[in-house]
Amino acid sequence: MKQILLAFAVSLVATALADTIGFDQDPTGTIPAGWTCGVTGRGSPRWAVEADSSAPSKPNVLKQSGQGTFPWCAKRDVRSPTGLWR
Repeated sequence: MKQILLAFAVSLVATALADTIGFDQDPTGTIPAGWTCGVTGRGSPRWAVEADSSAPSKPNVLKQSGQGTFPWCAKRDVRSPTGLWR
């Protein structure tokens, strides 16, 4: 029971500290400035800013197309608000 409560508490803190990132200032068809993208394993994923009328903050989203074992895209220079990691 303690593990379940701990997991729940951690997820609440993570949600509270999460930031929303928009891609509206980035040119479509490019990787956003300050981001690094790749794949763990095999494949050829493609990451790019694309227009999407259903985006929560219109007009752009970061879209992954192609295929890969584990495609990833991460923002560089992110710091923990609590100072626990960089």
